[in-house]
Amino acid sequence: MIHAYEYMLPENYRQFLTIMLFDKLQKRIPRLLKKIKKDMHTLLQIHEPLFLLKSFDLDLRLRKPLGTVYNYERTILHNK
Repeated sequence: MIHAYEYMLPENYRQFLTIMLFDKLQKRIPRLLKKIKKDMHTLLQIHEPLFLLKSFDLDLRLRKPLGTVYNYERTILHNK
């Protein structure tokens, strides 16, 4: 559903939402920028940063471990 949500939005709204989510989440997630950079440099990178941020937001709202919504058997989110 996150993909559907992303693609329904015009590009300028996606960019704005990405910035707003990053601002909101960086206060709650240590080393958030490092996690985004690490994800962007994987060979399997198929998501935009908005997807990663929205999945982190959902994890926090659902009180699940960070990476639960996003995780596809990947370990990048658990590395420091």
